Amino acid sequence: MKILILGGGISGLAAGWYARKKYPRASITLLEKAPDLGGCLAWGPRIFPYHRSPHLLQLIEELGLTQEIVGPITGNRYVLHNGKLKSLMRVALPFLPRMCLEPFFVSDAAAKDESVAMWGRRRFGGGALNRMIDPFCLGIYGTAPETLSVQMAFPLFAGKASVVRALLGKRQKGGLFALRGGMRQLVDALVKRLDIEIVCNAEITHIERGQVIANERLYKADEIISALPLKALARLASAWPHCASVPLWVVTMQMDRRLVPPGFGYLVPSAAKRDLLGMIFHDSELIAMVRGHLSQSEAKACALHALTQDLSIQHAPSCLHIVLAQDTLPHFYVGYLNDLRLFQQHVKEKFNFTLLGNYLEGPSVDTCIKLVQNLFRN
Repeated sequence: MKILILGGGISGLAAGWYARKKYPRASITLLEKAPDLGGCLAWGPRIFPYHRSPHLLQLIEELGLTQEIVGPITGNRYVLHNGKLKSLMRVALPFLPRMCLEPFFVSDAAAKDESVAMWGRRRFGGGALNRMIDPFCLGIYGTAPETLSVQMAFPLFAGKASVVRALLGKRQKGGLFALRGGMRQLVDALVKRLDIEIVCNAEITHIERGQVIANERLYKADEIISALPLKALARLASAWPHCASVPLWVVTMQMDRRLVPPGFGYLVPSAAKRDLLGMIFHDSELIAMVRGHLSQSEAKACALHALTQDLSIQHAPSCLHIVLAQDTLPHFYVGYLNDLRLFQQHVKEKFNFTLLGNYLEGPSVDTCIKLVQNLFRN
């Protein structure tokens, strides 16, 4: 049996891991366009919530990295409000009465897809939308709530009779965790233990049922698993021409650990009219997320400006790394889910590919790994 995996991000690497576990005698090849593996995971999120990461934690355990987990990490989350950082709890206080009344509002369980703005305004009011939901949408999805699909952004709550009741009904282990060596440690452990053929610098230029062409070489397989970014696969499949991604600069600044504020980081609402979407505090690093329409120098300047303006840090970073996530984060517009189903049907009928990736059920690392585990469990 020959298995071909397209893409070497977390979905592709996890697919290689679980494919080998299920099919020990199969010939498995992974093709990756970039010279390195791991995709955005190498420079993406460093910390994860325990209660929303069971599949990631399972993979960490299988790779023998459990002792490398640092956590639970506790601390405040902040939102920029009127030019100052305020804890999320402090920002939420004025809206608690309205939130307590939410379970008694009319259910939208049968509602069709709508924008997060419409859903949030109806559920919690305009104040909570602008000061709490809006910065969350920008920080996680890079998209304002007016154009973001509630079915994709909040799949656990969309259609629920009460969001508050749904939250209260979930028993959650508090705090966050991280790997001591960052997520690069997870990528390196996977690559080291993957007993498959890996071909980097392999740009795929043509796909057909049962075969693909990369760097003018033909690769045939009994099973082809695509873990390519959505725009890359849509282009190769000549389908879903209006699918889009949200470009984002990720600026990692190495600081004196004593200068890094306590807490997890902060988010920036649309009302602030900033190109900075948020910043993550992790160990001795400050990781800024900046809108992708800026040039590299402008994005760098934006991140450095936030150090002094928002955090009152006058010292320059000892090291700065900047990377543009061009096609990594899908744009989950209203109606996205219906278009996704049509795209899946097209790819299945024409190419018979199995699809994996963050455009299917959401961008979280845990969700990507869950899809892989479910595929090979079945």
